[in-house]
Parts: sequence; C-alpha cells; structure tokens
Amino acid sequence: MSINALLSIKDNLSHAYLLWGYGPQEGKIGIIQEFLLTLEPAPFVDSLIIFPVEGTTGIDAVREAQRFIWQMPVRSARKTIIVADAATLTPQAQDAFLKIVEEPPEHGLVLFVARDPAFLSPALQSRFQKLYVSSSLDAALPEDAVAEADEFLDASASLRKEIMKQILERDEIAVSLFATAVMASLDRDPQKNWRVLKEMSYRLMLMGRHTTNRKLQWEAISSYL
Repeated sequence: MSINALLSIKDNLSHAYLLWGYGPQEGKIGIIQEFLLTLEPAPFVDSLIIFPVEGTTGIDAVREAQRFIWQMPVRSARKTIIVADAATLTPQAQDAFLKIVEEPPEHGLVLFVARDPAFLSPALQSRFQKLYVSSSLDAALPEDAVAEADEFLDASASLRKEIMKQILERDEIAVSLFATAVMASLDRDPQKNWRVLKEMSYRLMLMGRHTTNRKLQWEAISSYL
C-alpha cells in the first residue's frame, strides 16, 4: 500500500484506519502526512500526532486526543489524530481510545500506525479498517543477506531447519539482518504473503524478550511458509 492506494479511498473515507506492516514506523507516518496534504493543503491540516513516552502511550495521551478531536475545526474540515506507534498503547489507553472510535465526531479521523494489528485488543482492532503498508526494505540490504533469505524461503522444510540452526549460531545483529531480509523477500508479494508477514512480525516481537526461545519462534514462522 502506498500514497496512491490511500488516494483511491479519499472520497469515501471511514473514520478510523490502521496502517500496519513491518517497515519503519516513520515511513507509515510519512505516507499519512502526505495523504492528509492531498485532502487539505498546508497550513489547513489540523492534526495531532501522539508519540510514545518512555516506551508507552498512556491514558493522558488519550485524554489529550479526546479533547482535541471533540473541538470543532476552525480552518480545516476535520480533526485528525495520528497514533505513531499503536502497539505502545497501554490496556487502559486502548479502552479509552475505544470510546473515541466507537462514537467519533463527524469531523474526526483517527489513524493508527503499528507493525501488527495483533498488538491491539480485538475490540479496538474491529473498529479500524486495516491497510497493509509495504516496507520496501530490500533496497538497503546487502546482496548476500537477500540471497540467503531467498535460499531459506525456497528450501524444503528439512533444509530450512538446517539453515535456521546455522543462522541462530550467529550474533544478534546477524540474526536481525537475516530476519529483515526474509521480511523484505516476503514483502515483494504482500497480498500472497500477508499471513506469514503478520505472523513473523508477531514472532519477532516475542523474540525481543529475553525469556523467549528463538528457535521455537522460528519454527513457528517456518510452519506458515
């Protein structure tokens, strides 16, 4: 999904969208800002961007968003809230946001950015239309990393286990590079691979925890290939 895909829905906007995908959050926010400028040129865009504070987005940020969106726009046709990393919303903040998107003001537009919708509660997820954002990560990856990722994806299940065993013996940076290369390869055809992209985003999040068995998480990813 790109700015052109968003433009195709601009005349029939819903009140809440979740832009998700493994690529950098900044890229998704950039797409959103570019899109908003096609609706109303600067300086008329009336938007509030909420960034996490110390790794979380709490109830205070949602209260600020609530005050903002219920104020009538002065120069703009709408008030837009952008949550820069929806995965950092605390459970209390998610519950509070649910009240906003259940009954938004007519002029309200809420845009969430996340790597994976699974980070949100099912109730909150259900209020958003979900748009997958292609990451285009492979442009910045070394050729040997891309080739290794392609070899892994093309391999049989048994050979894939052997490749994975060798990968996991490397340091954290090398394993992370390999994971990024695999995501980039899958991302060349996001419509076909969206399920494994979604699962891999979730498993990589789990791997960021020290208590998680990385081997078991990669085996779970492989089962989707």
